[in-house]
Amino acid sequence: SRLATFIIPFQSKNINLLYLQAPHLSVTIILCERMIFMHEIYRMIVCDLDNTLVDSKKQLSAATIQEMIRLQEKGYLLVIASGRFIHEIEPVAKALQIEEHHGIIIACNGFEIYDKKDNSYHRFTPISAKESEELIRFAKSKHCCTYLYDEDGYYFIQTGSIRRIMRIAKHLFPLFRKLHPKIGHGIDRYEQMKILKEEPHFEHSFQKLCFLSHKPKHIVALETAIHRRYGRTYQFFYENPFVSEITKSDVSKRHAVEYICQKYGYEMKQVIAFGDNGNDLLLLEAAGHGVTMKNASRYIRAQANHITEDTCDEDGVIHYLKKMNL
Repeated sequence: SRLATFIIPFQSKNINLLYLQAPHLSVTIILCERMIFMHEIYRMIVCDLDNTLVDSKKQLSAATIQEMIRLQEKGYLLVIASGRFIHEIEPVAKALQIEEHHGIIIACNGFEIYDKKDNSYHRFTPISAKESEELIRFAKSKHCCTYLYDEDGYYFIQTGSIRRIMRIAKHLFPLFRKLHPKIGHGIDRYEQMKILKEEPHFEHSFQKLCFLSHKPKHIVALETAIHRRYGRTYQFFYENPFVSEITKSDVSKRHAVEYICQKYGYEMKQVIAFGDNGNDLLLLEAAGHGVTMKNASRYIRAQANHITEDTCDEDGVIHYLKKMNL
């Protein structure tokens, strides 16, 4: 009998091609499952916060809140992955209703995971008190300051040159605040810090240490020297040319997301991830669909597989997700 075949575009979730062949007209109906669309592949959405999900003024837009809640209601697992500490992420998590939808927070560049589904915490390897003291001394020898955080707040260990610069800069803080939201945020953090002039002695470990210098070459020299001395004990994440963060080598957003995947039976290829900074690179490379923000630095964008068409101030994340038809 004759076989008449027609390939018809079909937008059902279960059908891709429709083949027709009639018995008395040599026609039979054969339904074939279509190839899986994006929204059937991906199950987890991982978003960095600063300059990614929130705008340059550290605010969530109403449209972002609405869209991220909608996606959670559709069954996508939302994970907030930030360099911030948990208490700094919680207000955003509350606005996004992460607890109600059993989402997850990744804090301190991947050091700590707070799972809202079972109210559990998982922590990777911290930097011990002895290590922290040694790294701070090492940073001072390379003309870099250190700031770090514990339950009592932020600490800032200055070098002589930075101390002199900050003594003058304090008088210009009101003017600096007007230049850019990022500068204002940095000033706010500095004013909350406890300034330590002497080399500190600690009794407990830390999730991460942050190094800064008024000269980028000092940051590069510090990283080179630490890798030469300690091998792969630590890894660095660049925030900008003047600031870098250090953690133990098993701490990263990628490792944290891999842990979540293993816990819930997901695969990394089912992850959509968004980020804009050096601490996002490993995750963006490993995710099934890693997306770099348009507002990321040239260095980060140069390594991107996908880039949003809009910046964080233009709701770049949710516009990209909508184009994926999730």
